[in-house]
Amino acid sequence: MKPLKVKEQKSHFEGHRARLKDRFASLGVDGLADYELLELLLTYAIPRRDVKPIAKGLILHFGSLAKVFEAEKHELTEVDGIGDHVAALLILCSALGVHTSKSKLQEKPHMNNLDAVIQYLHSRMDSLKHEEFHALFFDAKNGLIADETLFKGSTTGSAVYPKEVIRKALAHGASALIIAHNHPSGDTSPSPEDEEVTMRIAQAGMIMDITLHDHLIIGKKGHYSFAENGKL
Repeated sequence: MKPLKVKEQKSHFEGHRARLKDRFASLGVDGLADYELLELLLTYAIPRRDVKPIAKGLILHFGSLAKVFEAEKHELTEVDGIGDHVAALLILCSALGVHTSKSKLQEKPHMNNLDAVIQYLHSRMDSLKHEEFHALFFDAKNGLIADETLFKGSTTGSAVYPKEVIRKALAHGASALIIAHNHPSGDTSPSPEDEEVTMRIAQAGMIMDITLHDHLIIGKKGHYSFAENGKL
């Protein structure tokens, strides 16, 4: 009787997996709950176990699906059922999302695709607990050349040197740039220092015939654009 019980249990979760895959094929991402999407992903990494409790446990532990993919390896492996192999898969999925956003950004001129720029920056900066300053460099056709993290700081600010920003732009042969930094507090209102450094970089760029198109401040739930607010 014991072997029969094991066989029945195996058949049950394998049937559930098949139904979950069918629902995804039919309904897509919007047809599944967050824990079900995570559960479906885990079926490819954990072949012989009911992964629904693990998926629900991950979301309960971190608070949301997004935060599961923002977690670091040591944080993931604290959750029951998550070993190094599964943690690596989750981190890879997160990295692929960032890479895909960057690839989409490279395909189109940023002036016609500001939403993609903002989405990409959110994917890079949302989960950071410290402040980072990025510069996105563009060619004469507004195609993305490079994204560099130029400065890192504490949760209260980072030191930004306009000469270094323009030096990097010249090194890349850039004709234009967008600068961006995050506010870990979530408040995207620009500080007086943010406004000052924006003007200094814009002025330095004008001297070298490099256009500063925007300065974006990224928060967890929104952004602030200097260009949209008439400050560039």
